[in-house]
Amino acid sequence: MQINIDGKWNNVEVPESGTAIMLFGWCTQIRSNGRIPAVLHRVTDNAVSGDIIPRRIAAVLFCAPKLGETALEPVVREGEERVYISGVKAGDLRGKMARKWQKREGTLSDEGKVLEEAEILATNMYTQDDVVKQTLTA
Repeated sequence: MQINIDGKWNNVEVPESGTAIMLFGWCTQIRSNGRIPAVLHRVTDNAVSGDIIPRRIAAVLFCAPKLGETALEPVVREGEERVYISGVKAGDLRGKMARKWQKREGTLSDEGKVLEEAEILATNMYTQDDVVKQTLTA
């Protein structure tokens, strides 16, 4: 696995037995007012030795509000500048962010492709990061 730090992809070392690597996503970043960043990451299948490719061992847990009407309210600490606006509902982001993921993975339906291309032309929202920045930043 690799994580992106300051625009550069960095390899993540395999953790010791009994330990784990935890990456947080957009809901945590929004709720923490940016204190806990969503980590841009990717999985790589690099051969370790000859033709041997390491087995990917991962447990993925997506945490997001179940109900689309749930507000993604940032928790702003005293003396901290607000990064994300109030009142945006989870459902406002879900569909747009899902399309970005499906486009990247190559699993977007034909109807989704039409919607995605129209949105990109109208808004310049190419990635999930763009959706959050344009929809939620103060």
